[in-house]
Amino acid sequence: RQIAVLASALGLILPFGVVIDCMVIAGMVLLDYSTQRKANLVPLITVTVFGGAMIVYQVAVTIWNPVFSSWNLQNVTPAPVWWDFLLSFLPALLLAVAAIFVSQKDIRQMRVVVLAVWLIGAVMLIWLPVRLQRRFILGLYIPVAGLAAYGCRVLEGKLRVSSSLLYKITMGLSIPTNVVLLLAGILGALSQNPVIYLTRAEQEAMRWLGQQPGECLVLASPQLGMYIPGHSGCKVMYGHPFETVNATFEEEQVERFYSDGMQEGDACDYLAENGIDYVFFGNRETALGNPKILRTLNPLFEENEVVIFSAVIK
Repeated sequence: RQIAVLASALGLILPFGVVIDCMVIAGMVLLDYSTQRKANLVPLITVTVFGGAMIVYQVAVTIWNPVFSSWNLQNVTPAPVWWDFLLSFLPALLLAVAAIFVSQKDIRQMRVVVLAVWLIGAVMLIWLPVRLQRRFILGLYIPVAGLAAYGCRVLEGKLRVSSSLLYKITMGLSIPTNVVLLLAGILGALSQNPVIYLTRAEQEAMRWLGQQPGECLVLASPQLGMYIPGHSGCKVMYGHPFETVNATFEEEQVERFYSDGMQEGDACDYLAENGIDYVFFGNRETALGNPKILRTLNPLFEENEVVIFSAVIK
């Protein structure tokens, strides 16, 4: 019963986790059968049935709901190129692979078979010809790190080097990646890059949007559209490039509007047909253009360089 509840929860929260879970359990079942000529299929069946039921439901909704179906067409996450994948997990991956090969005869007794099955199976899943390959990298560093730690111990006798030294070398070679990530964040903060910073006026404008009644729809530049939902609770015509339905088309339409690429009548129709409530206009939008239709709209909020217009034509 506990496995059924956990499998259902996993299927609801993290569907790809069910696939990985079933893959690991199936590997254990095959190993048990090959070594002992018997295996317990109950955990595998339970996880497959209860976790799989959640996945079947989500797939059905994705297929039959027109909005989700359109969104799913652009939901493509291919695996990284092999050298990128390899470099991402080095040097721990080398120790993990060495651990599997060096101890393949007694790996069962050393209690690392789950990690070995997870690593090998996940790599196979990542290179399957499906649209969502990268999702199977989920949590992959857990078996890599676990096997690497085990590899330090099993290689101690083979290389005549202490496991402590191998561990320190692995950690030392792994640290630069973390340093690069930290430096990227620090340098981005110091540069006050507008991609990751909002101006005070933009913050005040979003606070104002969040105070408006009802569920409003805002037209803003593609860059700012990434921030508005999280900071105000309002919807946008274009936001996240992978989560916006018909993202390419919607981005083009937003840029056409701000660059004055639409005739004034077409711009009016665009606002009305999409049920847009507010038009956001600040520095990011000015960089795209200054549409003439804004002269016919009523400003409701003004703060320094930011103006929010009502999308209702005067």
